[in-house]
Amino acid sequence: YPGAIDLGTQQAGIGTAYFGTDTFTYLALQNTTASPVSASIVVHLENGAGLNDNVTLPTVTVGGSDTQVIDVSSYLRATYANSGQATWGTIEVQYPTNALVAGSLTVSPEDRWAFDSGLVDPSSGSSTTKVLSPAVFDYDSDAKTYVTIRNVSAASRTVTATFKTSSGTTTTQATLAAGRQTALTFPSRNYLSPGQKSFTDVRLSYSGASTDIVGGAVSLSPSLHIAIPARLVEASSQDQRRLSGPSVWLDGRTTSVIEVANLSASAIKVGARIHLATDGTTPIATSLVTVAANSSAAIDLYSYINQVPDDVDGYGAVELWHNGPSGAIAATCLTLGRGTNVARVTAFVPGHSFPTGEAIAFPNSVTNTPNAVSQLSFLVGSGVQAPVTQVAYGGGTVTAATADGANVYKATYTAPSTLPTTTATVLARKATDLTLHLEGTINFNNVL
Repeated sequence: YPGAIDLGTQQAGIGTAYFGTDTFTYLALQNTTASPVSASIVVHLENGAGLNDNVTLPTVTVGGSDTQVIDVSSYLRATYANSGQATWGTIEVQYPTNALVAGSLTVSPEDRWAFDSGLVDPSSGSSTTKVLSPAVFDYDSDAKTYVTIRNVSAASRTVTATFKTSSGTTTTQATLAAGRQTALTFPSRNYLSPGQKSFTDVRLSYSGASTDIVGGAVSLSPSLHIAIPARLVEASSQDQRRLSGPSVWLDGRTTSVIEVANLSASAIKVGARIHLATDGTTPIATSLVTVAANSSAAIDLYSYINQVPDDVDGYGAVELWHNGPSGAIAATCLTLGRGTNVARVTAFVPGHSFPTGEAIAFPNSVTNTPNAVSQLSFLVGSGVQAPVTQVAYGGGTVTAATADGANVYKATYTAPSTLPTTTATVLARKATDLTLHLEGTINFNNVL
């Protein structure tokens, strides 16, 4: 259950699931203590379309350091009178201590898709804008994005769901009584034209406390047999311009895409750095991507697979670096099997602070032809006023770095006109520091 999370507090963990005649939903509970822990489970089947049922399962006791998997669907089929009515819903787990890790998995053997859901602890909410990321719209595959919203507060709440596609911005409102939920469906063909796709997010905003609302989403394409679960993420004031992702897979069999949500009122530049687990060399840095204010953008990691050495495993971790204020962005990473129906989504969390005296290069490896001109970007720490650029090795020329927004500089490198296959290294450093810093170095492969 890759989406499993530590439930953390004595509040409920809530996750999204689909209950149909040909689907199976499983709930996994892991006890991280040495003593037995009891948990109560409620399945909420309110879907905003007339169905308003809540089914309580028998209390489950998980032994010390043990794991239990509960077949939720089989229990509903055996005890629930409306089990033949397919619907989206939520699973709520309540527990007496902070000793559980939980996750759910919904599988359709007939349609050959599956998705996991990490249960969300409402009490961990920090904002009244929740981001469900990613949401994938695809006209040709007739994909649909399904969103569940649950009000866990003691008062009515009106929630606005907003997403942007290539055709514009869509806004939908839902008013939920205390303790109630709804399900929304967004078909791609309502918002796109033939051949169009959009990789975006759905934002839930409301007035109230940050702990009042939880939500989930799944983008489902039955024809492609793919279900892509969204993660509920929020911007954190602790990110200090650097976010960490737990894992990424980079090879010819998988596609990895980072979805970045900018929650600020200004455009932000963002770049990713991939650290391969079995390679101790410099991380792979992408080009910077500009994310417009209150919008989102994607970073396609698949285009960088040629930078993975042939003898190195493509598994590792990924970081996001940006030039905006702390708490400006939230992000997820989707890894999708190419030609398979396996999708995994992980959320980014605040990482270590941006190094004060560093200039970080984006990208840090470029292949050029003679006289080719490459755009270089450097995110800098607060201790770098203006980095000095120089060709530290090999041929070619580089311009002086100029400001390109807050905490970011740009320069251009021009490859030599006539050279055999060779390499060149461009360095960006503090004016007072003559030391070569790998983070600010770009390697060029100049080929005829």
